[in-house]
Amino acid sequence: MHDAYRHCSSADVVRETKGVIEIVASVTSRGQVTIPARVRRHLGIKTPGKVAFVLSKDGTAIIKPGLTMLDLRATLPALPGASVDFDTEIAEAMDEAADRRMAKMRRQ
Repeated sequence: MHDAYRHCSSADVVRETKGVIEIVASVTSRGQVTIPARVRRHLGIKTPGKVAFVLSKDGTAIIKPGLTMLDLRATLPALPGASVDFDTEIAEAMDEAADRRMAKMRRQ
């Protein structure tokens, strides 16, 4: 193996050149890759979490932390007259869904 490479763990190989770090990880037969701890720390990826893959026409790909609905919860102001209590909103939505299911069962 080339001197610029070194093992980071049993599955990862690291290559550092000109301030750029390349970390190679294996892909399983099911198409799964474990994101190396060094990459997760660098990107601030927490578990459980999501990542976004940004693909360019030139063949490059960028991996960045993905946003979840919880990440977006405070990015927009509430609509006028709308509740900002998510627990209440969720409970009301669940009650409405249960009411719809019960009404559908009664019609059958």
